[in-house]
Amino acid sequence: MKVLCPVDFSEVSINAAKWIVQLLNNIGQSELHLTHFVYITRRASMFSSIEELIIGRAEKDLNLLVSELESLAPNVSITNSIFSAHPKEAIVAQGNKGQYDLIVTGSTGLTALKNITMGSVTEFVMNHSKIPIIAIPGNVEYSGLSKIALSVDDEIIERLSSLALIRDICVTTDAMLYLIHITEENESPFEYDPGIDLFFRDLKFKYDRLEMIKSVPITINKYCHKNGIELLSMVHHKRNWIQRIIQKSITKSELFNLELPLLVLPEL
Repeated sequence: MKVLCPVDFSEVSINAAKWIVQLLNNIGQSELHLTHFVYITRRASMFSSIEELIIGRAEKDLNLLVSELESLAPNVSITNSIFSAHPKEAIVAQGNKGQYDLIVTGSTGLTALKNITMGSVTEFVMNHSKIPIIAIPGNVEYSGLSKIALSVDDEIIERLSSLALIRDICVTTDAMLYLIHITEENESPFEYDPGIDLFFRDLKFKYDRLEMIKSVPITINKYCHKNGIELLSMVHHKRNWIQRIIQKSITKSELFNLELPLLVLPEL
């Protein structure tokens, strides 16, 4: 697996790099590419000098980070690069070249879901990326993956190959997969896409129907804590799961309280 990980040297982005490199170390035969972006809008000579200073410092910081990550994950090949470009467009452009299987970002603020829904770099990347993206909250440390949740709904996944990454991760980590669907009181019975059963036939998996308790994040957090879930995943449809659960939520502040890494799988 080859992973692109943008870093800005904040604690959140460094934590994301540490999280993913440890997962890759467990998976084996993986590569991690760290990339940092310097973006200065003005091009006067004074600003060019400042840019050179920033790039010089970034090179030193990247080398230090690479050394730290190599000590955590000796089985992972780690490379790095620095670009003078706007992060949003540059991350998407790199990810969509076909060289990478996954993009990993840290999620600033309270949660991964908040970062995705509130006009951040992560949201832009998710909406334009052709490959999966994981957003990792800054307070979450990697402790292995033994239980993974995938949210499912009544929308047919036209190309089940969109779920390939989650299947591959479950296979390599021997993780249990929990397929969850959140319903409101008195909501009509839900029928899962039968193709999902076939696609995951070689995995350990189970379906769980969750009745909403006050709000979506409270429901998910309680379920994940109770079952020891370490990663939440979802498929990004055109009218996606995030948009639907926002419509069911009372306030956005309640929605933005998920507490675990979020893997978004674009429907191919």
